[in-house]
Amino acid sequence: MLMLKTETMNDTGMHCESRPPLIGNDRNDLAILFVEKNQPAFRVEQVYNWLYAKGVRDPLEFTDMPKSFRQWLSHNFSSNALEVSFKTESKISKVVKHLFELSDGKQIEGVYIPEKERATLCVSSQVGCALGCTFCATGTMGLIRHLSAGEILDQLLTVRYREEHFVSHIVFMGMGEPLHNYEAVSKAVRILNDPAGCAIARRHLTVSTAGWVPGIHKMIEERLPCRLAISMGSPETEKRRELMPVTKKFPLEDLFAAAAEWAQAMNDQVTIEYTLLEGVNDSIQDVKLLVKLLQGIHAKVNVLTYNPGPDTPFQRPSLDKIERFTSELERKFTGPVTRRLSRGDEIGAACGQLVLQTSRGNRQKKVSVL
Repeated sequence: MLMLKTETMNDTGMHCESRPPLIGNDRNDLAILFVEKNQPAFRVEQVYNWLYAKGVRDPLEFTDMPKSFRQWLSHNFSSNALEVSFKTESKISKVVKHLFELSDGKQIEGVYIPEKERATLCVSSQVGCALGCTFCATGTMGLIRHLSAGEILDQLLTVRYREEHFVSHIVFMGMGEPLHNYEAVSKAVRILNDPAGCAIARRHLTVSTAGWVPGIHKMIEERLPCRLAISMGSPETEKRRELMPVTKKFPLEDLFAAAAEWAQAMNDQVTIEYTLLEGVNDSIQDVKLLVKLLQGIHAKVNVLTYNPGPDTPFQRPSLDKIERFTSELERKFTGPVTRRLSRGDEIGAACGQLVLQTSRGNRQKKVSVL
């Protein structure tokens, strides 16, 4: 019996689509969905290609399939897309920050970062974040909910196909802790990486974590086709606990043991994202502690300057301090050291600045896991 086209009311008073979306389904999902229609096996690959390689979401436009099957898909599955409810572009760097509205009225942010020969899309994995890192604006929101694999993928599909922007790299460095939402993120990563899907090369896919150790172990076990980045905060245990409460649950020694295991298993470098905070983690002693932690680990370090968010308690170090820290790290650390320039901070789109200004006054339920 066919599913009816009905709508339900969500907790924000908005009508939401009751039909399940096609976006977010992998080949196994599609095969199960199509069993009742007795479709040939190749139908799965056709639909998969239309959705991810071509970015077409309306089944009625799947022109290499029978009309009756396209109508069945259209009747039973939603083709709704993320809505770009607002976007702003930096006149300086051409970075574009998107405010995406989800089908239930919740909102997330994503950032498009164009460069000369590449273009990166920074995607969100959750609405808000439960980890509460004190130097990250998203942490002030708390966790509202996880995103589905489809909602993660749709950020790319919207920017690539509806806005017609070239995207070569994906970084999970937007709102949320990706490894706290592992099932949806891992599913999205595989579709993103699939040459018959979104065709983003493994080396161009990066998942960043604040230190969710069980997720790193799952990445190793499943050989998830992406790179790993770790937000450092501080190499000193007590200080990192204050900056990043996840350290209380997963200590630094466990985090770096997992990082070393990942680097060895994947034959790749772990990227350490080190955000410099004035008077907090920018000393020569911090360099020594960081180098000690990284001993024996195949890693590289990205030195970032802090990007102040709303009501921030931290400051960006002076250029002299940044240069001194970076030079000392280059001198003592045997791996690569790069200094990453902030882009988009003038429009609140730089690392650590993503937050929904309206989230504090709404009725969305916040969840804590720490």
